[in-house]
Amino acid sequence: MEARKRKYIVYILFVLAVIYGFYNLFIGFNKKSARLAPVSQEQLVPQIVLPAKTIDIEQYSTLNWGRDPFYRAKKGNFPVVSEKVQIDWILNGILFNKQTPSAVINKKIVGIGDKINGARIIDITKTKVTLEKENSDIFILQITKDKS
Repeated sequence: MEARKRKYIVYILFVLAVIYGFYNLFIGFNKKSARLAPVSQEQLVPQIVLPAKTIDIEQYSTLNWGRDPFYRAKKGNFPVVSEKVQIDWILNGILFNKQTPSAVINKKIVGIGDKINGARIIDITKTKVTLEKENSDIFILQITKDKS
């Protein structure tokens, strides 16, 4: 079949489809398309009603922000709740130089001997920073590599 005849047939079918659509759109509403069966002939279909799974709002209102409210732990697998530990220092980075090593802690650049949040910096290496608090507590802040 040549291309011209195929185009002609497609155009005719398109026009017929448009006419059929308009007919059903405007004229089809006036007709009763289906006759309703008398009530005695209708068959009733049994409906199965399942109880809905409810969410205990009180349980989720006590959770910390950022928790997924739709996460449900498996039975016997309860989430671990730990005490909040106050972090005084966050190691953002280390700028290592043999003469003047420095670190970025709490978004501030500090060097050996500087104080930040009540602690004095006593050592800076390529991967860790050692802090000493007034009461001789020693804290080590260490950079860990991401495994990505």
